[in-house]
Amino acid sequence: MKRGTFLLLLIAGILALLAGCGPAGPNTLPKAAFGFVPENDFRYAPLVVQFDASASFDSDGKVSSYAWNFGDGETGSRLRPILLT
Repeated sequence: MKRGTFLLLLIAGILALLAGCGPAGPNTLPKAAFGFVPENDFRYAPLVVQFDASASFDSDGKVSSYAWNFGDGETGSRLRPILLT
């Protein structure tokens, strides 16, 4: 094979590989959606509340983690945390 032909084929192969390596597009942020249900009668302490973030979604992937901050110093990282107040 002539040197010029080899070089031309090498460049064409590299360009073909690079054409398939285009940008993946912008990442969209996940959508947080949650609900909560008191587990016992709210008139009696402690109140037990079950939170549920299973309605959360990520349109271009999957939700990889959960971060809860309940505002009273309590935090959580589970899909369905339980809070005692």
